Amino acid sequence: QYLNKTETPLTEDGRPHVEYIPTSFLNDFCDVVEKWGLKGKFSIVPNPANRGSILEGVKGVDFNKVKEWLEIAKKRLTPYFSICPEMMTHFLAVDLETGKDLDITESEWSQTQDRTTLKPYIKRSLEILLEAGFDVCGVTTPGSFGWSSEDEVIASVSEAVYELTGSKN
Repeated sequence: QYLNKTETPLTEDGRPHVEYIPTSFLNDFCDVVEKWGLKGKFSIVPNPANRGSILEGVKGVDFNKVKEWLEIAKKRLTPYFSICPEMMTHFLAVDLETGKDLDITESEWSQTQDRTTLKPYIKRSLEILLEAGFDVCGVTTPGSFGWSSEDEVIASVSEAVYELTGSKN
């Protein structure tokens, strides 16, 4: 739920979402994963709320903290989880040419797109995680991303993963 497209997203009961997952929480989560041998998929947002790429720094977060968080995820989660981007920003869609926010959420934007626009968007999300040192095998779609264009999303993900990794799985 959003107050509007430029304000902080809210939980269903009206509380603001936490902006960032601190390394202490990630470490606690990793402790549980390692203790119980949990396995699955773990999503990372490559450019959280379009506040900056995890490769170059996220506005409001010390870059050393971003690097530390990524290193913990690589070291402690990749033995148990497949890592996927949760699209690019998990909030407003971003114009890939300018880097500027569009006045529409990723989920809304995706409803009217085809693979000519979806594939580059999805591919860039995957590239950022690859550049950060993660193996990627797919994506996590936020909310209702691509529900109206599901076939185009599926083809775009498949093509982008294949182009970047050579994997057809």
